[in-house]
Amino acid sequence: MASPTIVKSSDDLFFDTNRDRIYVLGEGSYSQRFAKHFIEDSQEKDADHYEPIRRYATPYSDHTGLVVPELRELFEAVPHRGEQPAEMLVYEAK
Repeated sequence: MASPTIVKSSDDLFFDTNRDRIYVLGEGSYSQRFAKHFIEDSQEKDADHYEPIRRYATPYSDHTGLVVPELRELFEAVPHRGEQPAEMLVYEAK
């Protein structure tokens, strides 16, 4: 069984069976005092090993997402906050 290293606190985790990838939306520390929010993806190498591919910093603290493997896209919902309107961000899997 694999135990890949992922963000410190995950909000959503998806496995894309078409591409054998894990997508994680969550929070990861980049210093002792600050946290940053990320989307990470890792490629399955075999049943016991995953290799990190990318880590994307996002400016949003609420991660609610959905991966649609057939579209090769990850959707992230961003809630309304103050002057920031609600929106849907779309990331293409490459």
